[in-house]
Amino acid sequence: MIYSEAGTYQKLATLSRAQGKQTQLVIPDSNPRVSPSTIHVILSVREYGTPPLVSYRRAVIRVGR
Repeated sequence: MIYSEAGTYQKLATLSRAQGKQTQLVIPDSNPRVSPSTIHVILSVREYGTPPLVSYRRAVIRVGR
């Protein structure tokens, strides 16, 4: 999940897949001369055992110079 409220990147970044073991972050062309900005991606892993467990991590990607 892209957490756009936390990042400073102005364009729409997307994930190639919302679910599954792998995905790719798709970043529209950015102007390399602008100040660096960030994209925050929330990663989650869910296990459906007893009890069900969920773990979350945040990846912060820096875009720009």
